[in-house]
Amino acid sequence: EGRLEPWSRLVRRLDAGSPVTVAFLGGSFSQPGHGKLAGASWSELAFNELRKRWPRANLSYANGALGGVGSSYFAFCSHARLPSAVHLVVLEHALNDAEGALVVED
Repeated sequence: EGRLEPWSRLVRRLDAGSPVTVAFLGGSFSQPGHGKLAGASWSELAFNELRKRWPRANLSYANGALGGVGSSYFAFCSHARLPSAVHLVVLEHALNDAEGALVVED
């Protein structure tokens, strides 16, 4: 369950050609130029797919990925890695998060 209104609002902005900033957070795998697939990183490929699906959209790409850090860093410091106005944040933490690891100690 969840609220669909934020998604509906995003799609309306994309359809209307309003400015939409898409930001990517994660480890080095999410950084531009890393882990190239078909000449681009997965984050660049995902952004390009949004451009294809919404050709009239006014899209901006932001990448706050930082190599060697896991989700606990971004839980506390994502504001330092993102622009002030972001409409969609895509997270990747598959490589730097250990299963069962403690995120915050008391």
